[in-house]
Amino acid sequence: MDVRDYLRIAPFINDCPNCGYGNVGTVESTGEFHGALNVDDNLFTRKCRCGFEVTIDSNKGTTKKKIQTQIDTALEQFNKQGDSI
Repeated sequence: MDVRDYLRIAPFINDCPNCGYGNVGTVESTGEFHGALNVDDNLFTRKCRCGFEVTIDSNKGTTKKKIQTQIDTALEQFNKQGDSI
């Protein structure tokens, strides 16, 4: 993982791109899931309690436009999922 990539991507995924919720982690005492932020090699994954999940692949580029395109694609897929339920 290149820290510079993380620093470019983080502002886009620190808060959920779907609902805006900013917390991550699980409350130990209640088991309540708030979300997750995982970094694995070139993949940066943001999961939220609202059910939205996005994985940014830094191999596809880390310009604002390329990051936003990956987020928009994940949002479209998430919204289509919600429409079909």
